[in-house]
Amino acid sequence: MSASLAERLRDAQRKLLPDVGAFLPERVPLDCLPEPLQPYLEACTRLPEHYPLGKGGVRAFMRDRFARFDPQVAAAMDGLSPIEEWTLLTAFAVLGHTYRWDTVPPRPERLAERKVMLPEGLGRPWRELATRVGQPRVGTMWSLHLCNWRLVDRLGGARYQVSDLTVDRLRMAHQWLDPPAANHLEQFSLSFVLMEARGAVAVDRFIETIEAVERGDLQEVGYRLDSLEQAIHDMSKAFARSIRDVYVDPRTWLELVQPTFAWAAEDDGQVLPGPNGMQMPTIHCLDAALSIPSNSVLAQQTLAARAYMPPPHRRFVALMEETRGLLRHFVEQSGVSTLCHRYDGCLVALNKFRIAHRARAAHYIDVGRHGSSGRVSTGMGIAWGPEEAAESNLNSAMVDKEDPIAEFERLMTERIDETGSALVSGDDRGDEPTVENTFRFLRPEDRTTLIESAPRRSFAAGEAIIRQGARRQALYVVEDGLVRIEVQTRARRVVLATLWPGEVFGEISFLSNAEATAWAIADEDTQVRVLDRDHVYAIIARSPTFGMPFYQSLAVQLASRLRASNAFLADQGLPNG
Repeated sequence: MSASLAERLRDAQRKLLPDVGAFLPERVPLDCLPEPLQPYLEACTRLPEHYPLGKGGVRAFMRDRFARFDPQVAAAMDGLSPIEEWTLLTAFAVLGHTYRWDTVPPRPERLAERKVMLPEGLGRPWRELATRVGQPRVGTMWSLHLCNWRLVDRLGGARYQVSDLTVDRLRMAHQWLDPPAANHLEQFSLSFVLMEARGAVAVDRFIETIEAVERGDLQEVGYRLDSLEQAIHDMSKAFARSIRDVYVDPRTWLELVQPTFAWAAEDDGQVLPGPNGMQMPTIHCLDAALSIPSNSVLAQQTLAARAYMPPPHRRFVALMEETRGLLRHFVEQSGVSTLCHRYDGCLVALNKFRIAHRARAAHYIDVGRHGSSGRVSTGMGIAWGPEEAAESNLNSAMVDKEDPIAEFERLMTERIDETGSALVSGDDRGDEPTVENTFRFLRPEDRTTLIESAPRRSFAAGEAIIRQGARRQALYVVEDGLVRIEVQTRARRVVLATLWPGEVFGEISFLSNAEATAWAIADEDTQVRVLDRDHVYAIIARSPTFGMPFYQSLAVQLASRLRASNAFLADQGLPNG
């Protein structure tokens, strides 16, 4: 009797994601290797002495240390265990990427470079090992992030659980920057480790859901969908809370942190990108689990990024693809509205991550175009300035001489809309308080003007942005951080929602000129754009055609929000009058 799909998933989870059940190393990455290979780890520790621009660069240092290929290196590589192979591959990737750029920020000649000749003692063993483990010879999400960490309370090679991977215990294994930029690099890199650690729970919850589907247990499927939605939220929060201005300054990131991760040079005639978020295996699994279409530009690039995963991860993701449509079909055929709502909740949770990512990356681009490097970048690739763009064949979809923010947001919005199209309700907008939903009848350029010209305000964690019962006629757009919406009932305070970057609140007070119906609390240090009446009226005065679609948008969105809030309160057995 052939195994069910859920049984095959469980078996693959044990064999391809052993012990920890995540897209992470089986053990804590090693801090030492056999003697002939130890110089590669030692060279990594010396990078901060050479890599910052004022220190002369790493190329001379590496040419001196790795000018010739040592036959003892080849002999030592033949006897490596898998965990030793991944540790060595990470060291090769760190050394190779820093050599490619020589300094950070890179000198102009490095930006134009398309052929990189690595020293034989680095390039040859790196190529041989990359071939052996089935990955391109370039730093990947796996080698530069997911294997580049240590635990402060465990030795290399020790067993661990994903719950052990916390902000206070994780450290980056191989650093290449000096403080304080080193702190920003570490926070950025470890955010991916934290996200995959939390993502392991989401994958496990999905397999549990499929097990319930195969049993035909409607009640259990509903419960598991609830758990899956929460796991997706937890995964997204782990990333969003790490990538914030207070931890990863956008200018520092663009000038000092991000360039090293790009490769932007040819290998065997192909321009390789380096690590980026499209190589995150858990996101691939969730896209398949929730039957999200893959027709957009970003979706196609994401599929191509699977070549940069280790082969076991590619095989697991391929098996997850076999589940595509299974859960959705079961939910639709059940005819149970609660199941449909919970399935849609999982999609909304994933889209919150994408919406927050769009807001964060646009913020980076905006800062970057005013920086000293003359270029802007996101995890999707490099967008070069007008002169360089004409000669670059990098990710042409991202090269826009006039407005890189608009181009990036267009591509991300296309993927967000594609995710929304998978809602079983068939409503590709939903009732989520996103900028697009709240201002749905405004032209994109009018939305941009409305928000980017509004003043910013910062709130400390726990501080009230809006007090229930207060009169504050303004709309707020979350730019950084998280906002908790609470309502005070006769019995207690109830949390209605947590809002992410790119989401809007304050519509009722703004429209009705009445007392606020809920509290808005900064869930952590938070930055918002404040769209008060004077700001909106000034735009209407300059553009009379702005007013009608603006107020029509608010009215439609507010009706959706009120229906959702009333339904939530009814489910809680609370009054909604």
